[in-house]
Amino acid sequence: YQTAFEEILLDVTWFRFKIENYSLSALNAVHDEEMNCHQDAHCILQMQNLIPTATKSDLAKIAVDPTIIARFNPMVNLESRKSLRSSILTWLRLCVYEDKLTRLISLSKSASTDELLRELHTETVWDTDENPAWLVFEVENMLQIRQVQYTVAKHLI
Repeated sequence: YQTAFEEILLDVTWFRFKIENYSLSALNAVHDEEMNCHQDAHCILQMQNLIPTATKSDLAKIAVDPTIIARFNPMVNLESRKSLRSSILTWLRLCVYEDKLTRLISLSKSASTDELLRELHTETVWDTDENPAWLVFEVENMLQIRQVQYTVAKHLI
């Protein structure tokens, strides 16, 4: 199993990297071929620290509160903001899958079959679009919320 998990991990990492670069580029640069002066002005404002430069941790914040996209790039229109947030949610999901695959590789080397199967059977049962903060929690803590945990949390909320 280990080799298969490692091959999948390479693919997931590649896609996560691509989406991460796309998202950061969309936030940190103005993509307007007709009016290149906007890009120049945006760069000057970034150099003066009047507009922040987005980082990976900012992507997690945007997933929870997409209105802050305008702080990084006021030129991003509403439709593009929705698309960017969707990309960021996909990026977060891929981060969770990367962590899961890393756990699976580790378990396939050292753990019992029962532990490996338990990890394989763990799946996201809640809507990541409706609960982006939970997705961010999973990424920040390198874990995956199990169905029982989701059920308890849902009952408490």
